[in-house]
Amino acid sequence: MAKRKRRTPDEIIAAKEAEIARLKVRAAQQAASNDPAYAPLRNLLTDYNKVEANAHKNLGSSPQGADARIATHTAWVDEINALCSLSQAQLDAVKDLRQMVRAVIAHWIEAGVTPDPDVIQKERRELVTAFITATEEEEAEYQSRQDFRKDVKASTTSKEETA
Repeated sequence: MAKRKRRTPDEIIAAKEAEIARLKVRAAQQAASNDPAYAPLRNLLTDYNKVEANAHKNLGSSPQGADARIATHTAWVDEINALCSLSQAQLDAVKDLRQMVRAVIAHWIEAGVTPDPDVIQKERRELVTAFITATEEEEAEYQSRQDFRKDVKASTTSKEETA
């Protein structure tokens, strides 16, 4: 075990003077904290502390942080774009299928035939299947984007709960 080095009297005096200076500063701050003349400056310090806390929050990895918010909003935008693509595919499919339904009805009317309900149900199933087939790729992409957004939201929420 190393021997303890004794401080010189000058080192002890310097340390005590530093302690006295620190205590004088602390006493002055304590006096200023109760003096109404310094209230505007104390309020400014409080405002700066709030700005600093908010900046740390924005730069941090919490759910309120900028990175998490960007990821969440990007996921929302991707989901909305996928929804627009799905909607356009649905409009295109409906336009074509509506014409097919009208053509089937016109064919039966021109032939003077009232079709059996089973035949109507068969035609309906075929048309519904055609609609689903025409939009399934966009529907799958939309579901994928929606699930991804929910996963991003869940991951940021779980970070918040553990913090």
